[in-house]
Amino acid sequence: MDSDSLLESFLKAPDAVQRRGLLTAVSEQTRKEWIARLKERADVLQRNNPRQALHLGEVAAEIAATLGDEAAQAQAQWIQAGAYHMLGD
Repeated sequence: MDSDSLLESFLKAPDAVQRRGLLTAVSEQTRKEWIARLKERADVLQRNNPRQALHLGEVAAEIAATLGDEAAQAQAQWIQAGAYHMLGD
């Protein structure tokens, strides 16, 4: 399964246990790439669907928490901040 397919599986996973299992199956580099892809998706969604963009930011934060990487965490927070801005929260 390629990285994009794994990311889609991660997004569709019904619970934290399954998501954690998918995260442990991929490299740190792949997880960093996923956060970048989620940011790209969120950027597209921010104006028309900020709640979905916020969800992607939360997913990115979940991934970033497994990395211990400040840049990944900052990117996840950036996604969330943009969504909150569009929501007016």
